[in-house]
Amino acid sequence: MSVPKICGLETEYGLMVADPHRLGQEDAALALLARCPLEPRLAWDSSWESPGRDARDQRPPDLRADLPRPALAEADGCHGGYMLGNGARLYVDHGHPEYSTPECADALALVACDKAGERLLERCRRQLNRFLPLGQSVRLFKNSSDHQGHSYGCHESYLMAASTYEALFRERAAALLEGCLLPFLVSRIVVCGAGKVGSENGRSPVTFQISQRADFFETPLGIQTMSRRPIVNTRDEPHADAGRFRRLHVISGDANLAQLSTYLKVGTLQLLLAMMEDGAPLPDLTLADPLAAIVEISHDPTCRSTVALRDGRRLTAVEIQLAFAEAAQRYLAAAPDAGMGFAAIFDRWTQVLGQLAADPLELSGSLDWVIKWKFLDDWRQRKTLAWSAAELLELDIRYHDIDPEKSIHYLLESSGAIERLVEDPMILKAEDEPISPTRAVPRAALIRDRAAALSGASWSALRMGGSPETISFADPTDSSVGTSASKAMIGGSALG
Repeated sequence: MSVPKICGLETEYGLMVADPHRLGQEDAALALLARCPLEPRLAWDSSWESPGRDARDQRPPDLRADLPRPALAEADGCHGGYMLGNGARLYVDHGHPEYSTPECADALALVACDKAGERLLERCRRQLNRFLPLGQSVRLFKNSSDHQGHSYGCHESYLMAASTYEALFRERAAALLEGCLLPFLVSRIVVCGAGKVGSENGRSPVTFQISQRADFFETPLGIQTMSRRPIVNTRDEPHADAGRFRRLHVISGDANLAQLSTYLKVGTLQLLLAMMEDGAPLPDLTLADPLAAIVEISHDPTCRSTVALRDGRRLTAVEIQLAFAEAAQRYLAAAPDAGMGFAAIFDRWTQVLGQLAADPLELSGSLDWVIKWKFLDDWRQRKTLAWSAAELLELDIRYHDIDPEKSIHYLLESSGAIERLVEDPMILKAEDEPISPTRAVPRAALIRDRAAALSGASWSALRMGGSPETISFADPTDSSVGTSASKAMIGGSALG
């Protein structure tokens, strides 16, 4: 069985300031960060970060947790922020407040942790607005495009065995990467797109499309995240013991509000990666032009357009997803579930694909892009508006507002029009502590119980006091207390 597909989400939130001439975006984001209500929290230690390594590099990786290097300069636009007692990280990245969930063992727990992040950012926003001068206010949006040519990310992380990761990008790249991962990510947008009015980045005009990110991809593979964005990101930064584990860093997904969209976005990719790792038979669905295909799929919300495969076939995105689902059905019939919830993910995945094939509007209470499409089209027809009307662009943005009193998504959800998978008690718990059995549990426990004895935190280590000594969390699957140092600290007998 493959290593557990530990996963996490990093979401950059759109930020709007009422009077940007008096309060700039970067300053507003930092002021928001300062209002974080969670205590204790620990300063982020960037000395373990190594974002410059490319997965296609043939040199052997450093086998330590992460290669230590000098702390990143503040000039790079990334303000390190905090590691929180609930296992998450909160920081500022190029003027965007960003929330990274704790590591989670399954997709349902990740949905709850992602929602906990929304609520925490909303608490920060309300607290900040109470102290701003009259006429000043800040709003936050969980989206991936501002309709002004800018796109910002919702990145995903998945734990992989080191051997499979290396095969993906080197030894068996044609079979695993070109034949499976690229077509999977390109077609996956039909279940997890956030929906968007119009097009950007020089793409052909369109009234409404499925994905907010599709217009912004410019290369199939690459290490970049902000320029020449790739569909498959090749950043090789394990945040773990690189001799055993690697982290697949995925940047092609939209930020989601609908719980089912997040659940399927993460859960189906967990399942595919487990199949890769276990050597399950997988279809070869190599696309003739992945960059053209993702735009073609996104620009057709009827889900009827076909894209060209290298072997001459033409398939819809739903048909590509169904081919993966058929392989998953055979895999699950022979493989243990291993507590990942794959059987439930598969059942809902195939149900949704059947509805998309029949009529996407059957999912107008479940998937983000269909919810938005139905709402905006009904509004447009009632008011006899063109799709280019400024009013529709404003409503598009308002869908993603995380203020429950202004958000179109949350107004619809509160009326019972949108499906929920996790309820408030689970989300409230995730605001305070990790809810999934991963290394986030002991790491967060140390931050909550012994913060005064620590000076810095990363995903894979905590720094003890002002010394170079660290407590390692190099195994993301280990939810036990771990090292003798961490046992002693949690027991109260180390460092006071």
